Amino acid sequence: MIRRDLLAGFLTLAGLAATRPAGAQGARRVALAIGNGGYGNGVPALPNPPRDARAMAVVLGRLGFRTELLVDADGAASRAAIRQLGQAARGAEAALLFYAGHAAEVGGRNLLFPVSVSLRGAASLLREAVPYDEVATALSGQARTTLIFFDACRDNPFTGMEVAAAPPAAQPRAGAQLASRSVGAGLASVPSMAGTLIAFATAPGQVALDGNGQNSPFTSALLHHIETPDVEVRDMLTRVRRTVRQSTNGQQTPWDNSSLDVAFFMRTAAAPSASPGPTRRIVEEAAIHGIPLPPGLTEERFRRPAANAGPAAQLIGSWSSGERRWGGRTGRRNILVVLAVDEVRGTAETIFAQSAGGDATDDTAAARFRRRVMTVTGNTAMLEWTAPDGSALKFILNTSDTLTAILIRAGKGQAKVQMQRID
Repeated sequence: MIRRDLLAGFLTLAGLAATRPAGAQGARRVALAIGNGGYGNGVPALPNPPRDARAMAVVLGRLGFRTELLVDADGAASRAAIRQLGQAARGAEAALLFYAGHAAEVGGRNLLFPVSVSLRGAASLLREAVPYDEVATALSGQARTTLIFFDACRDNPFTGMEVAAAPPAAQPRAGAQLASRSVGAGLASVPSMAGTLIAFATAPGQVALDGNGQNSPFTSALLHHIETPDVEVRDMLTRVRRTVRQSTNGQQTPWDNSSLDVAFFMRTAAAPSASPGPTRRIVEEAAIHGIPLPPGLTEERFRRPAANAGPAAQLIGSWSSGERRWGGRTGRRNILVVLAVDEVRGTAETIFAQSAGGDATDDTAAARFRRRVMTVTGNTAMLEWTAPDGSALKFILNTSDTLTAILIRAGKGQAKVQMQRID
């Protein structure tokens, strides 16, 4: 079905733009994701474009774009949505259009095909198709940065069809004499407008693959890389290009044209905010139980992410095992201090300290502390460190105030202990 809530959403944005101060306006991001797959009238349907557009809409929302979604749209709905995107883009930091579906080059002009287009007559192509010229007109000069992604030209059914090439600025007039043009296999390269980047799923004149998975190769790569923090958009597209070439065995090479005059980042890593570190409480507990800690520990600072932190960031703080057992040694107490978690690199800066164990003949039973850079595992709140001999140390967050520590000793099994948050 066609999503018809676009007009209200974009008009709301346009109204807000008129009342916001310039500083707030500059931070706005707006986007439109179109996915056309439910073609008929002799045009082969495409399974992936609606899924591609929906997936992009979700990701763009996470990246701060006020995103509208249009699925299986006819020509009128497509044109209206593009015009509304242009209105909403006025004064915005960024405007983005994502299109997935059939498209082709006719007489040097790129045409996007809505689901209402027909393969039964050449007139339908020109009547229903949305020329790229209309996209350019709607978006030109509106936002500080304009990004256009075309995941189109998939198994083009229009190739070789003879149609009359309409003048760029208008629909054919009654009785007008128009030259006949053959529909090309893919999209033609177009110059980008000032402050604009245009990315194509494949090279000019080539056909992109729809793919066998839930998303096309181009959209899959875009979804994979677009949320990587601190990667400029042109560098991000280089990664997308490499991924698509690898996934298609070199059959498809994405292409882009750019006239951006400023760097643009889809996402930047939240700058860590320094907050107070371990308090005297953890130091006093360590002293009572004979647990050594680094000198000046209370002068350390927890580096907590400012926003958008994943679950592992909740591990930042000081933890104590109290009087629980550790590694089979009754009375061995433990303290963990997690100073910072870097979820981009997948690491954490930690201090792990223990009181002496009950076995005086075991040199690992001595009281000690270790500073370690541990691994953040996946998207879970777990830290892990593995020694060369296979021994391992893991910390898994259970609740906001409790975690499970697991000691795995090579050839000796494992032991667990619960730890409570102190700071």
